Amino acid sequence: MIDKLRPFLVSAPLTIDCADILDTNNIYIFNYKDSFVDKDNKEELFISYLESFGGMFDVLIDENVTYIEKEKLMTEYFHSGSFMNIFTFVETMRHILFRYKNINYIGNRSILSDSECDRYIKNNKKLVDTLINFYDSLFIIMLLYSSKPSNDIRTIKNKFSNDRITDEELSPNICNLLLNKDFYDYYDKHIGNDLKYYSFMFENNLYKGRSFINILTNSNNTLLPILLDMNDKRFMEFIEQQKKRG
Repeated sequence: MIDKLRPFLVSAPLTIDCADILDTNNIYIFNYKDSFVDKDNKEELFISYLESFGGMFDVLIDENVTYIEKEKLMTEYFHSGSFMNIFTFVETMRHILFRYKNINYIGNRSILSDSECDRYIKNNKKLVDTLINFYDSLFIIMLLYSSKPSNDIRTIKNKFSNDRITDEELSPNICNLLLNKDFYDYYDKHIGNDLKYYSFMFENNLYKGRSFINILTNSNNTLLPILLDMNDKRFMEFIEQQKKRG
């Protein structure tokens, strides 16, 4: 378990001096400020290095890191082709989305303040709009899955018309939010109408050997049990809340 791992503060790239602490019982906290010092493309190098790192890790982004650097780091993470469950970045992603949806963000691991989230949304509107559509679309995916559970995501695809199916390639990292139980407050707000089936994200091997359905139905998904039991009063309460927020 993560709470039993020994934490080590390190910088990227790891030096030969760190070889003696490389152990599966350790979790490595990569200090961004001390990594790739004096490199022009520091943010890209940092994320690229983390993509190739095999151990358990998180990142430290201290208060001296500028907003511009933090924006670049998050954008690099959003565009990475690797599935990296970096808690600090996942929490920041949740903060951005909750800020967009006007949901109260409770947490202390986001690297952005509320005002910086607003700035990120303004500067990256197309990206954030795409993310919002993806997560909104997941509600109908969960609803269809709950009506007839199946490990074959393509049984859900058949419910979508061709104009609602997209091959758009997004980063697998955005699905790390599905492993975060606090994310599901996202669905307390009304979802949009332009819901899609993201075939690239749903059907490809992007998640380190786990299928998309396996990611979606993980034990931290607090919404799915409600949808699976439509006789549960919580299901009707949820539907009524959605109607009111419409």
